[in-house]
Amino acid sequence: MNWLHHHLNSFARPVLGRIPRCSPSDRSSFSPHEFAIIKNLWRSIKAAADGKPILLPGRDVWIFEVLARRENFPTVFRPDISRLTVKHVAEDYSNHFVFDTGFIGSIPIGLKAQQFKMASSQRIGIGAGSPFLADPGTQTFPRMKGARGLALKIEGTPKYHKRGFLKHQDHCSTHSEAPGSIWSRHYATCTCAPTITQELSDLAEFERAAKLTIAVYTNNAPRFVEGPLLINRW
Repeated sequence: MNWLHHHLNSFARPVLGRIPRCSPSDRSSFSPHEFAIIKNLWRSIKAAADGKPILLPGRDVWIFEVLARRENFPTVFRPDISRLTVKHVAEDYSNHFVFDTGFIGSIPIGLKAQQFKMASSQRIGIGAGSPFLADPGTQTFPRMKGARGLALKIEGTPKYHKRGFLKHQDHCSTHSEAPGSIWSRHYATCTCAPTITQELSDLAEFERAAKLTIAVYTNNAPRFVEGPLLINRW
C-alpha cells in the first residue's frame, strides 16, 4: 500500500465514511503549467536545504507535503503552526530549513529559522526594525513572474484543518481564542501557558482537501517548464 492509499484509508475514510473519488474537474485546481512550477519550487527547496531537515509549517504548504510523500522525502509537517501559535511552539526548529508560502516571513522568523524560503516574499509598509520583515532574497525564485499570484492560489486551496489557535487555561485572564480571532492582542494579556489547538475543517472542505491530495499525488505534469507563469483564476 503506497502513502496515498494509507492516507486515504487511515485519515480521510474515518472522517468522511468513505474515500472520495477525484473527477477531472477536481484536478483543475492548478493548470499543468502551475503544477510544473510547484514541482520546480519543491525541487529548489530540497536543494537549498542542503541536507537539513525541512519543516513545512501551517496548512498552506500541504501540497508540498504531498510531493514529499510521493518520494518518501523526510519532512516535518505542522499544520497547527500559524501566526497566532508560532510563538508558543515548544519544539526547537531553529536548525530546520523552513518553507512557507509567504509573504513577510512571520512564521519562519517566529520559529527562529536560520534558513528559510518562501514561494513569494515582499516588503510591506512596516518599519525596518520589525521582526516580521523577510528579505526579498528569501523568495525561492526571485525573478519568477506571478510568484505572488501562485502563492495566493496555493493558500486558497481547500484544507483538512482550520487555522491553529491557542487554548488558554481556565484561570487565564485571556479568554480561549476561537480560530480566526485577532492574534496579536493576546501576548500582552496572557497569564498562562496556552496550548496549541486545531480543529478539522467542515466535511465539505475536508472532502475537497482529500480530492486535492489525490490530484497532487497522482499529477504527471513535467518538473521543468520555461516561460512566464500564467495564473488561472478560480
